[in-house]
Amino acid sequence: MAKQKKYNARPLVSMLIVIAAILLAVIIGQLTPLLNLELNLLDYRFKIRGTQTQSVAQSPIVILAIDDQSDESTPARWPWPRSYFAHVIDNLNEAGVKAIGIDVIFDQADQNGPQSDSLLVEALSKYKNIVLAGKIDIPVGGRTDMATLVPPYENFRRSGVNWGLVSFDLDQDGFYRRYLIGQTYNDSLYSSFAVELLKIYQGIPPEVLLRDSS
Repeated sequence: MAKQKKYNARPLVSMLIVIAAILLAVIIGQLTPLLNLELNLLDYRFKIRGTQTQSVAQSPIVILAIDDQSDESTPARWPWPRSYFAHVIDNLNEAGVKAIGIDVIFDQADQNGPQSDSLLVEALSKYKNIVLAGKIDIPVGGRTDMATLVPPYENFRRSGVNWGLVSFDLDQDGFYRRYLIGQTYNDSLYSSFAVELLKIYQGIPPEVLLRDSS
């Protein structure tokens, strides 16, 4: 008799699962417009606040950007030999800069030859105010468990240089609004590129973990 009751319950359980799946799909479908509204309100709040800018003379931070004009003014075309970056590091330190961030991912050997890499290793070993870039690579449409950590080239890491992640979170409407101060990969926490630069700029020990106060 008990077996007969168990058998009759199966169609009911299946029906409940189907109903629950339909309700879940409806709820998710209703949430998307709400999320888009929240993002639009966030954009509006930033618009009301207005742009916050400082003149170069007032700002303690100067960004040297790589642009098309930079590429056209150099003998070699992109990707530049690592020796170029070594030369810039020397010049910036002679000018008295406090922290240098190179927002270029050097994850492989220089195609221009090992001598170019050696010059950059020498600069990284000489100066301890440099931060290189790495990333956590997630395939398009892939899951987070398919992510791959992409650190700087091993020869550069051996110099003891600091490095941080330049990964961003993409919102569902295709825009970037957030900057992560750190990410976890295989149970290890990696700081962002900006956090590592801040540590050098503020004289914070490398082992100190910064927390998001929000």
